[in-house]
Amino acid sequence: MPIAVFGLNHNTAPIEVRERLFVSEETIPRLVRELQESGVDENIVLSTCNRTELYISSSKADNINPTEILCEQAGLKDTGDISLFNIKYDEEAIS
Repeated sequence: MPIAVFGLNHNTAPIEVRERLFVSEETIPRLVRELQESGVDENIVLSTCNRTELYISSSKADNINPTEILCEQAGLKDTGDISLFNIKYDEEAIS
């Protein structure tokens, strides 16, 4: 099953964006549920002061946009720049 990691960190995004996309402990269950409803089979949410990452495993990985789900849960319609996100698949995501 394909594995992917979607996220941003202090090297790719300014503090203002990282603060908006921080996922609090209270928000994680809702985000996990939204990811599952979008077709993600398994996921891990990691969010610290320096990074927010979504690790997903899904047979439908090509049809899922976790960055969109993450932005929606943060109340952002668009971050304005997809280059803020690291997107890695399979072996690259694992390493």
